[in-house]
Amino acid sequence: MRLRIAHKLFLSLLITSGVSLIVLMLLFRWSLDRGFVAYLNQLELERQTSLVASLQQIYVDHGGWDVLRERPGFWRDLLEASRNRVDVDDHRAPRRPPPREPQDARVPPFHPERQGPPGPRPRPPGEGDNLRITLFDVNQTAVIGPSKWDDEQSKLEIIVDHQTVGWLGIRPFLEVTEALDVAFLKEQTRFALFCFCALILLAMVVSAFLARHFNAPIRTLAKASHQLTEGKFDVRIASEGSDEIAQLARDFDQMAQVLDKNRKARQIWISDISHELRTPLTILTGELDAVSDGVRPLNPQTMVSIRQEVERLEKMVNDLYDLSLSDIGALDYHKTYVSLVEVLNTCVTTHRDRFEKKGIDLQWEHTGGDATLLMDANRMNQLISNLFENSLRYTDSPGTLHCTLTVTPSTLVAVFEDSAPGVSAQECELLFERLYRVDKSRSRRYGGAGLGLAICKNIVEGHGGKIHARPSVMGGLKVTVEFPKQGSGDAVS
Repeated sequence: MRLRIAHKLFLSLLITSGVSLIVLMLLFRWSLDRGFVAYLNQLELERQTSLVASLQQIYVDHGGWDVLRERPGFWRDLLEASRNRVDVDDHRAPRRPPPREPQDARVPPFHPERQGPPGPRPRPPGEGDNLRITLFDVNQTAVIGPSKWDDEQSKLEIIVDHQTVGWLGIRPFLEVTEALDVAFLKEQTRFALFCFCALILLAMVVSAFLARHFNAPIRTLAKASHQLTEGKFDVRIASEGSDEIAQLARDFDQMAQVLDKNRKARQIWISDISHELRTPLTILTGELDAVSDGVRPLNPQTMVSIRQEVERLEKMVNDLYDLSLSDIGALDYHKTYVSLVEVLNTCVTTHRDRFEKKGIDLQWEHTGGDATLLMDANRMNQLISNLFENSLRYTDSPGTLHCTLTVTPSTLVAVFEDSAPGVSAQECELLFERLYRVDKSRSRRYGGAGLGLAICKNIVEGHGGKIHARPSVMGGLKVTVEFPKQGSGDAVS
């Protein structure tokens, strides 16, 4: 049988509460028994204080303990009188005086001519307090009662004229034996059992409420996750509070938003890729049809036009391949320590003629410092070439592209800043997304597919750097590339 999470939560709370209450009840019963026995022992000590006073008087009257050795009945009378004596506190009956030895109970003088030899000394009774209370003389020898001096006994000192004349040993209670005391304990146990049963019932009610309370947001999350698996990416969960479940709901909403965004991006990606591939293919098909129909002659000019479209198609396919390799982490980087100044000089030399033909002034400067970086020179050349191509295509003539390389103690910063037309700050954040173009019709007219800056971002991140774009004070676009500096070392591939 499969249990829902609410049932599991209810059972766990109920079992935990029940076990805790049972343990508490056992501890309560153990504490009650132990505490009540301790109370009886303390009460016994207070009760036997009057017995000590009686024994002091007997010792004074008879000059020793022989009277108790010879008359065990007198010892029983003393114990019984002590047992029946109660305190006057707490509205109790007044205390009765300790029993006094009757006149006829005094020890008569011994006359051999009148009496025969004394009989055997009677053994002390073995019942009641006689088994628990022992009178010891000053040498700790038993006068009457159990003869063993037990370390567990409580000992009350008997003092006459500031001298110790004996000890009263009292063995403590180990369990409750009196009928009234046992009845009291049973009554308290029944009451405690009733209270614990009521607490278990209360725990069941509270557990059911808590299980229902905690299970409600979990059910909502489960329902929303099912909708999400069905492709309903617009599902959202209203989350309140700051606990873990509320944080989980917010994370779920964020995940749904990311999935919805990725779904839309994928749809746009497929649409744009198909359109970008269709454009050169359409031109190629038109050119070939025109040649085959005799509309256009097959001459060098026609072959140049066809060749340009093939190169454009080839470049787009290569860019897509590079992006796919970068996504799966398979884009190769063969890194060595190379000066970024040398790479920039090479790229400037290669592209200067094209910038001059379009009427764009290409400027670049190095502010000084060691610009050596652990990098893949070919990929870094591709990065700078893509940035140059972007400015070359979209900067109006006459215009300017200003490049600066700055060396700091921890970074290398390359800035590429061109003139109008510009890009808004909101669109600058989207420039490095794939196939994104500010003006699609204008981009297609200049041959752009919106992949160059996305590839630049992957190359920069592959070297542990950062790249971002901002509007330029020159009216165009400002692209900043930042690389962390590394120490020199061996080549890494």
